[in-house]
Amino acid sequence: MKKVFIFCSIIALGLFASCSNDENTEESENALIGSWQLVAEYDNDEPYELTTCELEQTIVFKADNSYQYISYSPTDDEGSECAVDDYSTIGDWSITSKGKMMISDDYIEIEVNYTVSGDTFTMSYTDSYDGEEYTVKSVYTKI
Repeated sequence: MKKVFIFCSIIALGLFASCSNDENTEESENALIGSWQLVAEYDNDEPYELTTCELEQTIVFKADNSYQYISYSPTDDEGSECAVDDYSTIGDWSITSKGKMMISDDYIEIEVNYTVSGDTFTMSYTDSYDGEEYTVKSVYTKI
């Protein structure tokens, strides 16, 4: 379940980013371009303890509005060795309005809130599970 939340968070980050005019939109898009590695995650503003492998999760936003999400899982019982897993995916992203972007792939389409501040990218979205609403916020650093 945690992998699904992380994946949705990453997807959501890619979905929400836009500005009021073309120049600002281009600046926002340019700020997203590149590779981002997960450094923190929050569920309903409570810090979520990430594993070594989860801290290797990476999302790559490309200038052609495609993205690649690279997910890792442990390859040993101790969780110290990690390898790319089946949650990795590719898809498309677009800025829909200021601070919002759409992320989609073969399995999901989600709009997320996002900010880019220097080398920090933050993405969040609200969803519900079993009748309970929750907010997931993922924080990435540029690599």
